[in-house]
Amino acid sequence: MLVYAKAGVKPNQPPVHVGFSVSKKLGNSVVRNRVKRRLRESFGPMIPRVKDGYNLIFIAREPVVDEEFTAIQSVMRSLLRRANLLKAEDRRQQKDQNATREAVEAAQRQ
Repeated sequence: MLVYAKAGVKPNQPPVHVGFSVSKKLGNSVVRNRVKRRLRESFGPMIPRVKDGYNLIFIAREPVVDEEFTAIQSVMRSLLRRANLLKAEDRRQQKDQNATREAVEAAQRQ
């Protein structure tokens, strides 16, 4: 999956504009619409965490068709983090969650 981001410059804009692009190469209309629905549902909870004033386009690639929902959310979150589009407090929370998860995994290994 790819994400393109452009800062919006118009006042009175909604915090984030987002679009999803799914090529015909991924399948017929049923498959493409299912992928778009899953992308929208994956992005929904992340809207408050994204920095205001950006226009985003997510472009689906082949593996997303059979991917699990949680994996799609994880990929979207990592793309936004890599593009530095997440608000600062969410990045801190994510680091805390990762540290907690790593501690739990280390305890389970022992």
